[in-house]
Amino acid sequence: MAARSTSCSRSASGEPDRRSRTLRQRLTAIAARRFVDAKLTDRQQTGWSRPPPSHRRIARKRWPTTPSARANIGRRARSLIGTAANPTIPMTAHPVPSRPRASVQATAQIASTPPPPAVTSPVLRDREIREALRLHLARRLPAPARVIEELGVHNGNAKADLVAIYREMHCFEIKGATDSIRRLTRQASFFDQTFPKVTLVTTENHLSWCLRHLPPYWGIIVATCAPHGIALRYVRAALNSPRFVKQKALMMLWKAELTSIATDTAKIAVKRAYTREDLAAHLSQALDKQLTLASIQEAILSRSGGEYVAEVGNMAGER
Repeated sequence: MAARSTSCSRSASGEPDRRSRTLRQRLTAIAARRFVDAKLTDRQQTGWSRPPPSHRRIARKRWPTTPSARANIGRRARSLIGTAANPTIPMTAHPVPSRPRASVQATAQIASTPPPPAVTSPVLRDREIREALRLHLARRLPAPARVIEELGVHNGNAKADLVAIYREMHCFEIKGATDSIRRLTRQASFFDQTFPKVTLVTTENHLSWCLRHLPPYWGIIVATCAPHGIALRYVRAALNSPRFVKQKALMMLWKAELTSIATDTAKIAVKRAYTREDLAAHLSQALDKQLTLASIQEAILSRSGGEYVAEVGNMAGER
């Protein structure tokens, strides 16, 4: 039986049968192709970015050349003969173990208590600063004889926010946090020529601009919010204005007041055709600075409230 089975697989000369040799070659080629396919699949799964070469190139490149290597390929091919007939069974030469991805969990620290809201100071406007300034002047010694608001100056070209009458008039110009501080450059020339002393009352956001652009003889007061109300802090005191002009100061008065000063104090013959500008020009030549200021303050103090409210609107157009 052993001799008969051997004669079926070999010829009389002892060489392998041609049919069995052809079948073995085909199976070896199929196994090699599946081996190459598995290699390509593994490389693609592990991130091989280059385009894969053809199966024939890989088979030619990696085909063993030594007899021992060919024998190993033959043994592997014979072990894979059972799976060659069923191509749906996956074949991997070097299975790659699956690696779980590290999951990063972003954790944010949650505060136990919410942060307190930001404390914002209230915006100080002209009205609040004006009331605080009036109270401040009334408490100081010496107190002013009178405080006048919205006094027209320079023939109506500007209005002084608040004028305190001492032995000399002191003008207080108020600029709140939301007011345009740059308009003060035009108003400053009118106030300099009309009042002996001028002080600006403003807020912190305008302080740096005022220190750079205001004349050095102007006083500066900064209004800030305090627990008890509005606090007024003196940055610098006011000095006498070197640009004071008597004629411009006299233009604060009404025509009747100028006529009274001309006839009673200066003893000037007043003509009916004289305008306010003519009267102010003649009085500025006849009176010195101290007498001019005293006459202006006496005329303003003698005004009643009703007359002042009625006449102040027509002062700009009166000639």
